[in-house]
Amino acid sequence: MTPVKIIFWAALLPGTIALLGAFASRFSERSTTRWLVAAGVTGGYMAGQLGIVGWQGFDGDVTHGLLVLALMGAFFGALESFFDHGALRWTLRVVGSLAASWLLLRPLLPTAFLGLGGPSNTISPVAWPVLSLIFLAVWSALHRLAAYDAGRLLPALLVLLTLSGGATVLFAGNATTGALSGPLAATLGAIFVVGLFFPREGLLRPAVPAIALVMVGQWSIGHFYTDHLSVVSVGLLVGGPTLLALAAPLFPPMRRVLAVALQLSMLALPAAAAAGVAAMSYFSPPPTVVSPKDESSSSAPSTTTAAKGDDDYGY
Repeated sequence: MTPVKIIFWAALLPGTIALLGAFASRFSERSTTRWLVAAGVTGGYMAGQLGIVGWQGFDGDVTHGLLVLALMGAFFGALESFFDHGALRWTLRVVGSLAASWLLLRPLLPTAFLGLGGPSNTISPVAWPVLSLIFLAVWSALHRLAAYDAGRLLPALLVLLTLSGGATVLFAGNATTGALSGPLAATLGAIFVVGLFFPREGLLRPAVPAIALVMVGQWSIGHFYTDHLSVVSVGLLVGGPTLLALAAPLFPPMRRVLAVALQLSMLALPAAAAAGVAAMSYFSPPPTVVSPKDESSSSAPSTTTAAKGDDDYGY
């Protein structure tokens, strides 16, 4: 793929679609049209992924599960826009998190596990609820942050987190999934542009389910389907937005510059550390394994050398 095509599919087209959705939502007076933000983010990401990796069917590539996660997120975001109720939100998050984690882990689960597994048996069934909790934590953290953000800061922070997560997955040895952070970052950049000129509280909130599901989905593929993305890297990526959400009440009383600097640091430092850990694992040389046979042969005296010595010295 040429650089021009990469820029088009990874940035220009996803950003344009998200921009149109955000503008359409912004210029409507009805609160129910806020779901157009989610539609723009989802449509932009899906167009970018299909342009980068194409389509081989759900059985051909696990990354196509990210398209389903994006659609799920748009559906949940629309429901939250129409029915903004606390109990419903938490029900949607739990159901969506369980479904998303099962979709990504199904090929690796035991075939006998609730009848939901795939053809292989390589991970413990405990991975399903653990990954569901990770989805739920990031989804809830981003929703809390988006509720009080006017679209000026949070999209920019999430662009940083998305690209850092993509770099982490890339260093883990999965270039395809790492490249898919580009379309998601482009859609967030478009929301950031709209928020600069037309700020509105909760601008990004309808798109949070799609963003959280796709973002964590990319990290999960990097962890479960490659060898170098450790639990430490995933924990650092998840910990950034989670800690930022917990500390959210502390920022409003602060001066604007200080609050922005602290939020940037709380998100950027763990993300950079996650990429660094993955890079160290990827570039470190594999350990040399010496078999017992090799050790015995290396420790035994060489009869050839001894014979050669006898010939040289005439003994």
